[in-house]
Amino acid sequence: MRTFRSCATLSTRSFCHTVIIVSRQSLLLALAAIIAFGGCLWGSFHFDDYSMFSRDLWRPLETRPLTYLTFWMNAKLGGQNPFGYHAVNFALKHPDIVTHCVSMSGAFDIHQFLDGYYDNDCYFNNPPDFVPNLSDDWFLSRYRKMKIVLASGEWDMCLDQNVKMSHLLNGKSVPHWLDVWGDHTSHDWPFWQRMVGKYF
Repeated sequence: MRTFRSCATLSTRSFCHTVIIVSRQSLLLALAAIIAFGGCLWGSFHFDDYSMFSRDLWRPLETRPLTYLTFWMNAKLGGQNPFGYHAVNFALKHPDIVTHCVSMSGAFDIHQFLDGYYDNDCYFNNPPDFVPNLSDDWFLSRYRKMKIVLASGEWDMCLDQNVKMSHLLNGKSVPHWLDVWGDHTSHDWPFWQRMVGKYF
């Protein structure tokens, strides 16, 4: 990837723009990833998910324990909406490719769903744990350039987690917008549809 910066002056105003040139292979890889996995950010559970999620998902001895752990966390954190958690978790792990992050009713602390289980995978997928301990300027400098929105409703069951995440970001001097919606906004699709209209 190469970056060029050029500036020009028009009358008394000057303006600059940055042109980023990304290799064709990088663009194709990013496009393929978005096509393959983009739908998981806002898609609900469907098909055989219902039979799977109708029984206990906490099965650490299954053949795919990490897979079941992520299924279980998604069901517990977001109900039918895994978007908020995935958006923030992905953005915090990949600030080199994410420039904007909008979380709608996100729940970020997975401890309550682990029933005492905890390892490095849990730590690095639990922003309330790894963000306070983060001191690597490579991450922090990129977080500070990112446009982050934490949206929640005044009656949303995840409001407290968004307020706590906002506090953690403030502690790292990461600019963001904690947008708490009034009008009895809760944790439900009609409100998320309104949020999509506002933020996108």
